[in-house]
Amino acid sequence: MGFKLIRLLLLLTVFLNFCFSLEFEYHSGRGLRVKPISLTVGGYVNLYYEKDFYKKHTQVIEFDDIAIFAFGKVTKRVRYFLELEGDELIGFKISGEESFRRRVFFERAYLDFLISEIFKVRIGRFITPLGVWNPVHISVLKWTSSDPFTSWYFFPRFITGVQLFGRLPSGFRYSFFVQKNKGISEAYNNYLTREAVGFELRKELKNFLDIGINFGSFKIEKPEERIDFAGINFQFFHSKGEISGEFAYGNEREYYLGRNSYRYAFYLQNVYEVFKKHFLILRYDHFKDKSDKKEVSGYTFGWNFKPFFYVSVKLEYQFRTDYDRVLASFSWMF
Repeated sequence: MGFKLIRLLLLLTVFLNFCFSLEFEYHSGRGLRVKPISLTVGGYVNLYYEKDFYKKHTQVIEFDDIAIFAFGKVTKRVRYFLELEGDELIGFKISGEESFRRRVFFERAYLDFLISEIFKVRIGRFITPLGVWNPVHISVLKWTSSDPFTSWYFFPRFITGVQLFGRLPSGFRYSFFVQKNKGISEAYNNYLTREAVGFELRKELKNFLDIGINFGSFKIEKPEERIDFAGINFQFFHSKGEISGEFAYGNEREYYLGRNSYRYAFYLQNVYEVFKKHFLILRYDHFKDKSDKKEVSGYTFGWNFKPFFYVSVKLEYQFRTDYDRVLASFSWMF
């Protein structure tokens, strides 16, 4: 008994000495850095409001994102990233039926092996590296509270698998990913898939235009279906903001119905700084799904106030062919 107590005291002493040897450095929006070990801890929150003007006129207030992440280096060429996110943990509906799930997921969990500038490997669960919109994951970094159709209906938003990426000597950037397994936190995705592959090639021209093309395929588990997709996207940067757009096309093989179909979507968006740190956003979206006989288009008029890079206050109104809605949010990255 005495030996166990002595061993416990020794371990406690070592642990306390280690803790007291650590240094902490915090910067707003960049997290808490722990020295001398390579560890940074941060996170973000997003308070979200929505009111639609369709049938039940639902109004929702919720903490749409509550996330904590940690990242750092294992060695000079090996890095890690972990992110836990609460899905609809806190919120209520002013009108309509209660539907909050209150679950916690691994949003991202991966290792990076930085072999060279040309060739890098990522293993784990990561954001699908396609298009302009999907890679912009954190709410405070998005221009609007709503996402365009191109980021929802053509590929899974998260992949659990392997990604190869890098920058070629010609200046082209590439990303290739593949999944052939069950996913981490797979219920937290827009599609339940265990088989996916995709590729994107990007090129920046004279520091003001970034163009990308992508293609790939994935299988939906339930109902059994495969979508082969292709897309093109761009960002044009100017002194007062940016103009961006995406087009995506998907060929559907609906095994459960024994038929083929297609879907496509595109958007065009202009962001303009009207006053210092005040941005006006105008976007047109269009989506068509032949199989579901669904066709929706709409205009988004938004305002984004960014007093700091880690804080964003957004307000927008959407005029859509299926319904109109008002959205607002407050986002903070700490």
